Amino acid sequence: MILAHTKKGYGMGSVAQGKMTTHSHKKMGDVDLIEFRDRFNLPLTDAQATAMDFFRPSEDSAEMQYLRKHRAALGGAMPRRETACDVVPKPDIGSYAQFAIAAAGKEMSTTMAFVRMLGNLMKDKALGPRIVPIVADEARTFGMANLFKQVGIYSSVGQRYAPEDIGSVLSYREATDGQILEEGISEAGAIASWTAAATSYSVHGLAMLPFYIYYSMFGFQCVGDAIWAAADQRARGFLLGATSGRTTLGGEGLQHQDGSSHLVAATIPNCKAYDSAYAGEMAVIVDAGIREMMVEQKDVFYYVTLMNENYAQPDVPQGAEADILRGCYRFGTYTPASGKARKKVTLMGSGAILTEVVKAAQLLADWRRLREARDRRRGSRCAVRRAAARRRQGADRCRHRLRPRSARERARFPARRPPLSHARYRRLRPQRHARGAARVLRRGCGQHRAGGAAHDSGLIPVSMRVHRA
Repeated sequence: MILAHTKKGYGMGSVAQGKMTTHSHKKMGDVDLIEFRDRFNLPLTDAQATAMDFFRPSEDSAEMQYLRKHRAALGGAMPRRETACDVVPKPDIGSYAQFAIAAAGKEMSTTMAFVRMLGNLMKDKALGPRIVPIVADEARTFGMANLFKQVGIYSSVGQRYAPEDIGSVLSYREATDGQILEEGISEAGAIASWTAAATSYSVHGLAMLPFYIYYSMFGFQCVGDAIWAAADQRARGFLLGATSGRTTLGGEGLQHQDGSSHLVAATIPNCKAYDSAYAGEMAVIVDAGIREMMVEQKDVFYYVTLMNENYAQPDVPQGAEADILRGCYRFGTYTPASGKARKKVTLMGSGAILTEVVKAAQLLADWRRLREARDRRRGSRCAVRRAAARRRQGADRCRHRLRPRSARERARFPARRPPLSHARYRRLRPQRHARGAARVLRRGCGQHRAGGAAHDSGLIPVSMRVHRA
């Protein structure tokens, strides 16, 4: 530690040194300037000192030779950003994500599917050494324990302790050639490591592909300024927000009630955010990200939210890859047993809520059963409202209040199919899509553009045309 003993306004002489008025002193007189010159023995004449001329050493002086030499070593007098780096070939999606794009109904969480994809990608001879897995905490919660043995955790000094789980098959393993960056409970340190790897293509001319996985609540809401700074440096990489949605880990309190990360991600121009619900969707998104960042070398980074719930994973519909990346694709059509549909509705959803949206579509298709349940609820509700209305205002007012809502809706929306958007985030997210959803669905999801109702905020709304009898 160095303790420096100095004074406020040091070197300014009697005019300001050691005085309370130093900060408000804006100008020095001629006498004060000459005194300042003499105090620091500057090679200036009286005229040069009072005119406050700059001092420029001669070209053959030691100072100028030092400056010229080091400026040349830094690339010259004009700063410029180098982006030249080798193109890294992308492996075929089937080589690392076949289990996801053709899941055939197998149950798994998208978090586990991602870790499996990551392990397969790291086995690729070309891309594998460039991948940088980063985790701040909860590596085992994310299912990354198998990577401890596969590639190890990086440590500059190797492993100097015996871990508590040394007797298990998948115990912690630190090594000087480890590939995982396990930063401890430090999101700030983890995002700093991610930024260093994500900008390595420019700083060192070596393209790296970092994957930083964390609880989604501890990302944009916790280190959002650091993510914005990385975006300003044109970072390339993946941010994975695990256990996303507002109800995925309700038992652990608000620390996992993520309802805003996609809203914050939507404010960053070069961030492509996706709320994928199925492993196949995520595989398509990761594959596109690798192509954009490592092959096409575009200055973008991806934010993908992951789920921790196990549910059946469908196959990726044939030819749906382009629509998934645009932000909207048709997942399925549900019709009643009779095959006749008097009314139609389009449901849209993404992420953690999508499985419930699918159940709603199946329920709407069986309109007869749904109508019976509705009539029971309406009958009970109407009885209570009728009694209260009669007491307050009389039977005429009661009949007006009990006018069926479906009649008003038919009057407002004749022969239209209203779109309903669902998300386990703040209401602003589905509301953003309501304005343009009807237009997009009428012309077909295949013509959807990034500036429309879905992709600009990162939502992947899955369209299901539901026919009900």
